[in-house]
Amino acid sequence: MSIPFPPMRRPLVAILRGVKPGETPGIVGALIEAGMTAIEIPLNSPEPFRSIEIAAKRAPADVLIGAGTVLTAADVDRLHGAGGRLLVSPNVDVDVLAREMCIRDRRRHGADSRRRRSPPWRRRSPLGVA
Repeated sequence: MSIPFPPMRRPLVAILRGVKPGETPGIVGALIEAGMTAIEIPLNSPEPFRSIEIAAKRAPADVLIGAGTVLTAADVDRLHGAGGRLLVSPNVDVDVLAREMCIRDRRRHGADSRRRRSPPWRRRSPLGVA
């Protein structure tokens, strides 16, 4: 299964390494004004989820705001709780990917969807993860 990356005005992702929440509105505003449509705030930045929340509230719907250095399923939950829609991970962690796909599946089928099926790779994973 593949998720196509949305069309972007520029084929770049702005990475705001080390950005602080107080700096976020000005930087994100300038990037959006310059035409950036994908902005990543690494989770090793100070208060990253607060910065992601600030950025997500400021950004129009066609701008992806999200997190980099996503390492755990709990990070995925916090990212989505902050309004982020872009996830960058330095590795392939089955739990991180499964959580992301479950959240996307729930959103696709409505917030109240209670379907109990596993994502396809969890049903027949070559890694032996069930």
